[in-house]
Amino acid sequence: MVAGALNWLSDAAVLAHEFLGDPFELRTLPPETLEQRIRQIRVRKCTHFSIIIGDHQVSSRGHERAHPFPHSRLPTLVLEGAEDTNVEMLVEAAPAITKLIGARRNTLETMLSRLIRHGFNGGATGPTEEQYALAIHREVSIVRDHFAATRGGIDRRFRAVRPIVYFMVGAEAADELAQHYNRLGPLLPLRNWLDQNLGPERAETVWQALEETDEQIGLRQRLGLPFTEYNAALRALGYPPLNDEADFRRIFEVYFNDIRARLIDRVRRRYKAAFLRGDSLENYLEYKELSFVSFDPEWPLIMEVLDKQLVEEHILETMEAVLGPDDLEIELPELRRVTSANQKTALTAHSRMASLVRAWCRRSASELPELMDPSDGHPLVKALQHAGLFDFERLLPDQLPLICKRIGAWPANMPSTFDLAALSLTEADLDFEERAAREARKQAEVARRSINFAGSSLDTGATDFAQSLADIAESALAGDADWFSRSRSPRLKEHEQSGNRGDSKGSGGAGKGAGRRDQPPEPIRRAMGMASEYLVREYLSRRHPKEMSDRCWVSENRVHFCSDGERGNDSLGYDFRVVTQRNEWLYEVKSALDEGGEFELTARELEVAGSAAMDRKRRYRILYVPFVFDPSRWHVLTLQNPVGETTRNRFRVIRTGSVRYGFDAR
Repeated sequence: MVAGALNWLSDAAVLAHEFLGDPFELRTLPPETLEQRIRQIRVRKCTHFSIIIGDHQVSSRGHERAHPFPHSRLPTLVLEGAEDTNVEMLVEAAPAITKLIGARRNTLETMLSRLIRHGFNGGATGPTEEQYALAIHREVSIVRDHFAATRGGIDRRFRAVRPIVYFMVGAEAADELAQHYNRLGPLLPLRNWLDQNLGPERAETVWQALEETDEQIGLRQRLGLPFTEYNAALRALGYPPLNDEADFRRIFEVYFNDIRARLIDRVRRRYKAAFLRGDSLENYLEYKELSFVSFDPEWPLIMEVLDKQLVEEHILETMEAVLGPDDLEIELPELRRVTSANQKTALTAHSRMASLVRAWCRRSASELPELMDPSDGHPLVKALQHAGLFDFERLLPDQLPLICKRIGAWPANMPSTFDLAALSLTEADLDFEERAAREARKQAEVARRSINFAGSSLDTGATDFAQSLADIAESALAGDADWFSRSRSPRLKEHEQSGNRGDSKGSGGAGKGAGRRDQPPEPIRRAMGMASEYLVREYLSRRHPKEMSDRCWVSENRVHFCSDGERGNDSLGYDFRVVTQRNEWLYEVKSALDEGGEFELTARELEVAGSAAMDRKRRYRILYVPFVFDPSRWHVLTLQNPVGETTRNRFRVIRTGSVRYGFDAR
């Protein structure tokens, strides 16, 4: 597009981008990149443009004559109409051009409209410096300085033609051209130099190519230069190669994944005999990852397009070198089906196997394998899967003891059988173990949801949990006269603000530096909220002795400790609301298992905190309870509003959360 009578368009686009655009976008889209992108755009014309939807043809309206078609290498602008591309048409096409170059603001349309207003009607010479100056509202000297190094496109053409000179004439000629340019700059008589060093005929051919594009891919194609040799010339001069290695690697990964299943089957055939003999599958597991198959970094340098057949041949040759000859006579079931079937078989048999192993170990006073956990068969199945023992054939239940023995899940001295007589066991032995397993599962569930509160183990799922917690807490507070004096407003350091806000739900945290995956289980988090809010009620009763009552406790945890029967609401964005003569206080309670130092706010909590950001009549505070399950160390830290106008710099955003959306089908 930027060639011939429109050669000036790139200058107009760059000037508009620099002087009419967003200063921030200049950092994300440098002028050099914008110029390169606009010079890549192809123009194609048609007499009519429409979209066929079913049997209906939708034609473009009069103001939709320019249509952008983005592409990484060949971005195309389709113009409707056979007339020449004049400046008025460019104004109409400016939004489409802006999309193709990836700019956020359509400064080109503004620039072209202003140029027309100041007398520019098109033409190969382009706008005058004065017209450019009027369009960008700057002095003419600014425009002249801008064009000082690029007038006539000498800078671009020098950079574009130097690799061609290197390829056609040699390194000495390319160095000589660089010396001339460094000395003369935009005054370099480039066309004359090319005539003298390339010969008039070749120089004319090169110059015509430069008139059409200064992009290396396009120049090579127009001049018919061999890909590998020209790429070598570019590398020798320190230019980027013609191909993007990241793009080649992506295509390689696509081709690789197309045959990955076949390759894994190749590895399975190689090691099926080892599986049947009971040998170690350590090498199989390593080769199954196919990490020994690698991308050849020379490909982007010697090939214009990555050939799928070449990639497959390369991979198969690597497989042959590493694994040796393939034996296609070895039969294998489809991998996904056989592993899925074996997982189900193992899970179904797990309870019986666990009972047998536990009964045999108890009778023989042997050590119980760790993986034979009667409460959960998934660790055993996962271990067998990761060991590759599900990959080769459909396993029968009777084979599982021997398979389990290979990973240490079946005692070494225990017969590999389900037969009770062979194991010297009876059904009564199994019944005992099954009852013990049920009890173990029950105890494990209780342990998972239990907390150690003031030295006492409390089951958070028990019906009397809240009452037990309250009784212990009341006794602990009665015996500690200093807990309220320990409660204070800490002095917080200032932090630089990144502008991000977290919005993840959480009434507490596991402790200082705890990541999202390190959070306690949900029963423990609920208990943290109950214990911390119980303490905050006592704290606010002392801080606001006249105004504080159970009606001020508005979260759902109030139902466990307040006798009025009100359930509360967790969607308000705060847990306590205390109204005094001077202020409306909104308190959100957060807690930690240790000294803490972090908390999370939900989107609703952020919204309410933001509504009180000015800290006037309505005030929002975080009441933070560290060591929430240790009443002997209880105290409440009053933290300022984390999004307050004058206090947000006391907090740092550790991570941001997700936003939850809803939708309704029509």
